[in-house]
Amino acid sequence: MITSPASTPARCDPYPDIPLDGLGLRLLSIVHQVIFVNRSLTLEDIKCYGFDMDYTLAIYKSPEYESMGFELIRDRMVSIGYPHEILRYTYDPSFPTRGLVVDTTYGNLLKVDSNGNILVCSHGFSFLKGFVVLITVMFGWIMPGAEKQSWRSFFDLIVVDTRKPLFFGEGTVLRQVDTHTGKLRIGTYVGDLQNGTVYSGGSSDIVTDLLNVKGKDILYVGDHIFGDILKSKKRQGWKTFLVVPELTKELCHLDIFLALTQKMDTAYGQMGSLLRSGARQTLFASQLMRYADLYSSTCSNLLHYPFNYLFLAPPVLVSLFFIFIFYNVICFNITHTEFYRSPIATAHRDWFTGRGHEYRTLPNLHSGLPPHLSDPIL
Repeated sequence: MITSPASTPARCDPYPDIPLDGLGLRLLSIVHQVIFVNRSLTLEDIKCYGFDMDYTLAIYKSPEYESMGFELIRDRMVSIGYPHEILRYTYDPSFPTRGLVVDTTYGNLLKVDSNGNILVCSHGFSFLKGFVVLITVMFGWIMPGAEKQSWRSFFDLIVVDTRKPLFFGEGTVLRQVDTHTGKLRIGTYVGDLQNGTVYSGGSSDIVTDLLNVKGKDILYVGDHIFGDILKSKKRQGWKTFLVVPELTKELCHLDIFLALTQKMDTAYGQMGSLLRSGARQTLFASQLMRYADLYSSTCSNLLHYPFNYLFLAPPVLVSLFFIFIFYNVICFNITHTEFYRSPIATAHRDWFTGRGHEYRTLPNLHSGLPPHLSDPIL
């Protein structure tokens, strides 16, 4: 639990419709490094950084990795009696996305909002008119990295086989792992933390005791909204950082470039955007905002921020205030800039400014910019 390894910044090569000159290049340089903020957090107060392994520190080759898992499961199903016709199916990375609800009664895939209302529904490959995929992991096909130094040297504490979300509750017995054989040593481990030692099992309470810290001192980074973020936040009060790789694609299709049309929605995949359906927020997006203090497309974006950085959350304003703004703009022809410079807005000016810049249409992006990109063009 120390720091994040370096990685290659995300790119938008698969999306040729994004103009990569002028504004486009400037935007991409920002959105690929930014950490978005739901609740204010000071890195200076963080004593320990925790990281999930799969899809957080270990970034698998996609879609090759998922395709391999699909084929293994498909072949296994045929071997135990399922019809051979399913062998003709191949993995489609655009269907489905994560963040969906599985209807186990009728076999439907549902994209719902925070209130449970159905936004998109599919039965098989057929979409119903009028109208959160669970990811399992293996260990393989890891992108090549530095081999000169043992990966264990980057961490103060390493725990495997944690059986999350049980790890954030009663947990299991903590045992040591023989790093030469990979087998567990006999007996329960009791004692102080030993650097370079790999442990198995345990619980979040044991981790805080070994590190001699409290829950508020830990920033935990993970990719699973339920197993990593929700449980660590609700049960232990840890600070949370959600890794959302899909953000790279979401941000490459911002409304600044594309109109809000059906063509834009289908660009995300057959189920549409992970975070919205039209103007309505999805269940995944509401859980992200509720339980993740920070979120970004990759944990390596932490490298762009100093260890004393203050992540400032955007203000949450009541609807009445926006009606007041709209009334002044329409009735008195007051421009956006003039309003925030007027005496009426003096009391609220601090809400709409940050580091000398006026509040723009992306408050989360503005408040979480890396220091070297502190002059946004949005």
